[in-house]
Amino acid sequence: MTEVNMMPRGGSGAVGGYSLPSKAREPKDARFRRLANRRVPKAIKAIGFVRNLAARTNYVYTPEQAARICDVLDAAVQQLRLAFESPGDTQSSFIL
Repeated sequence: MTEVNMMPRGGSGAVGGYSLPSKAREPKDARFRRLANRRVPKAIKAIGFVRNLAARTNYVYTPEQAARICDVLDAAVQQLRLAFESPGDTQSSFIL
């Protein structure tokens, strides 16, 4: 169980006049694991939603549209791999 410090605190950063435990004190490796354990399942679920678009009974699309979606997702995974090899800003956007 996580303890919350309920001592009053001055300044505008306090929530309701009380301070919450700081995530900054969490070791970086623990924070990485905590966030990865949240974010990776969300990413897999989001890919599943995109995969649902392949249902020809529900949608009509061209082979070019399907290829574009797969190409963009492949590129995003490649950027992910590169980010782990050399961290930096690798954000992009997608519009079909």
